[in-house]
Formats: sequence, C-alpha cells, structure tokens
Amino acid sequence: MITLLHLLSTTAIPTMLTTIPVVAVVYFLTRRLMREYVESHQRSHYNDLKNEAVLSEMRASYENRLADLTREMVATRERWEDANHLLISGQRNQSGIVSNKAVDVDSFLKPYGINPDAIHADDDKIFVLTPFSNEEKPVYETIKSVCSNAGFLVTRGDESRAEGDILPQIIAGIISSQIVIANISSRNPNVFFELGIAMALGKPTLLVSDTLSDVPFDLQSRRIIVFKELADLKTSLTAALLQTVRSNKL
Repeated sequence: MITLLHLLSTTAIPTMLTTIPVVAVVYFLTRRLMREYVESHQRSHYNDLKNEAVLSEMRASYENRLADLTREMVATRERWEDANHLLISGQRNQSGIVSNKAVDVDSFLKPYGINPDAIHADDDKIFVLTPFSNEEKPVYETIKSVCSNAGFLVTRGDESRAEGDILPQIIAGIISSQIVIANISSRNPNVFFELGIAMALGKPTLLVSDTLSDVPFDLQSRRIIVFKELADLKTSLTAALLQTVRSNKL
C-alpha cells in the first residue's frame, strides 16, 4: 500500500498537475475562438441585413422622388409636351408615312431573350404595372385584394428577384397574364412604357388613377378608374374587373 501511494505521488500526480493546466488552456482557447467565430459571423450577417435595408430605403426614396418629379412634369398638357417634345416631333415627321407592315412581336421580344411561344397566358393571372414606391403600396395592396377575392393570382415586376435588367421579367409577366392593371397615379414613365407594351401585345388593360385632371391627354380617351379613397377604388375596380372578364369570354 505504501509502495502504491509512493508510486502515485512520484508519477501520476505530478503528471496530472502538469496536464490539467494545459487542457484547461486548450479548452478556454477553443471556447474563445468559437465565440469569436460566431460573433464574427453574426456581425457579417447583421451587416448584410443592414446594407440590404439601406439599399431598400434608398430605392424607396428615389422612387418617391421620381414620382413627385414626374407628377410635376406631366401635370398639364403643356408640361407633358415640353417634356416629350422630341417624341412629338418624331411622330409629326412620321405622320405622312403609312406602313402596312404589322408589328413583328418576335423581333421585339428577341433582344430580351423571350420566346412568346414558350409563354402561355394564364386565365387566372393578373399582372399589375405600378411604381415600386412605398407611396403607391396601399394602392397595389387594394388592387391585389380585389383581384385575389375574384379568384385571380396577382403579381408585379419586383416580387421575384431578377439579376440585371428587370424589364424582361416584366414583359414575361405581361405575356403570361390574362389581364393587365396599370396604376398611372404618379405618372411613372416606367409604368407608361410597360403599359404601351401591354397594349401592343393586345392585353386587356385596366387603368387606375387618383385623379383625372392631369392624366396625359393621349390616355384621356381610354376608360380610367378614378378614385379618391381606397374604398372607392375597391368598389369601382371590382365592377370593372367583372365586366372585363365577361367581355373576354364573349
């Protein structure tokens, strides 16, 4: 017994006394490295979210400012003509030219990588043309609610991510939809451009606006759903949507 205790005291215990501190150091260093790694990963994720939020806020700010500027530019016919004098001049120069050649849809869509034969219109789908600003979001939500209650799937251009140019995605959305609804309240040039494409493709279109007084004169001959309150939009759009669906089935 004495020999065993003597042996432990001279071998095992000293070894343990030197090993325990080393293990403890390794343990605490490992924990520290793991903690630093987790904190670094969390900071990186936080920075990504922060940057995304900043970019989203900047985009919304630019969209709102663009909407305000566009309203000012086309508030009257004179302002619209002043902002689009080159387009008007070009139309006047071409007024005496008559062409029997139909619009070549395939040639127009080809640069965007779109094959119209590969995209089929869905009877239950509606595509909404609208500015992507927070100011117009309540109008879009109202439109979406009305259409969803009528049994339609509603989409807009920015609801699915697209790298690079978003226009091909919007054009494909227009082609694959049965009806197109355009919110022209803020006189957004992108919306007008996309609306022109929808009309050229022969899509039934519904126009909504919060005022009729400053609608561009070339659209004033079309039926426009004018609203002051969102409740008015809901009621009028429901009736117009029903009428459009019935007309398409005749």
